[in-house]
Amino acid sequence: MKSRSHKLIYDFPRQLCLEISCDNIEWSRVTCETFRAFKGARRVQGEPYEGKTYYKGTNYIHRGKVKAPRVILIAELNDRVRKAHRQEAAIARTITKPNVNFLNRDVSTTIISSVNLFLASLTLCHQLL
Repeated sequence: MKSRSHKLIYDFPRQLCLEISCDNIEWSRVTCETFRAFKGARRVQGEPYEGKTYYKGTNYIHRGKVKAPRVILIAELNDRVRKAHRQEAAIARTITKPNVNFLNRDVSTTIISSVNLFLASLTLCHQLL
């Protein structure tokens, strides 16, 4: 078991009978940590429970939808964050385009123009002296 530096939030009475169901027919009794992370049909003491769903082991609220009832794991949040970072990096790469004019210039013309500029500055300095 991992140690936590924070206390988990429980929006329901933990001492009562907590149950989850994948098909609304067969109910299974679970721990309070699994109950708070289950996205699907839940009930407390036989009464339906419509509360927040948290990522398992955290206080981060899951706001998305799921295709089938299941426990929401923190790895899914990490994957979503990584995917968002990859998308942002891809967008940044498309926005930042290299200077094509600079890259396509002929090196010899660049050197010649630099030498000409240097010679012109030298002649100007000699004229001033």
